[in-house]
Amino acid sequence: MRVWAWMLVACAGSDPAADRVAFRDLDCARIVDVGLRDDCVVYAVRADPAASARCGEVTSPVMRDECWFSAVDAAELTGADAMRGCMTAGRFDEACRGNAVSREISRLPPMPEAQLAYQIERIQAFYRRPRREVPDLVRRRIAAVGEGAPEAAPAP
Repeated sequence: MRVWAWMLVACAGSDPAADRVAFRDLDCARIVDVGLRDDCVVYAVRADPAASARCGEVTSPVMRDECWFSAVDAAELTGADAMRGCMTAGRFDEACRGNAVSREISRLPPMPEAQLAYQIERIQAFYRRPRREVPDLVRRRIAAVGEGAPEAAPAP
């Protein structure tokens, strides 16, 4: 009798077709397969960063870290918000901060190289990133955007 009960429980497991439909609809709570459900939550957060609280539902520690990393990236956070978010990204914290640096640099207006180097150094310091990366970041930014005229001094 116990064998039959066990077989019934085993057969009542995951329905791959139903799981796929739920994944497509990002209705992650309906997914029985735990790994697929974790993937679904990560994709749902990428689609809607406001759903980042759902990262706490992810069972796999690696996928949970990826979920928090994805939430910061999808929301395009910078500054203190990015730093707070990246601290939840566990093993992806450094990559998360690197992406936040890139977002901040891409938002800078064109400026002379010396001024750009100063701004990038300031950004790197804020995100606790290596100073040795500054020259390469300056070079890549100038190659992508060019230099601009010096910013006018602020009016008194």
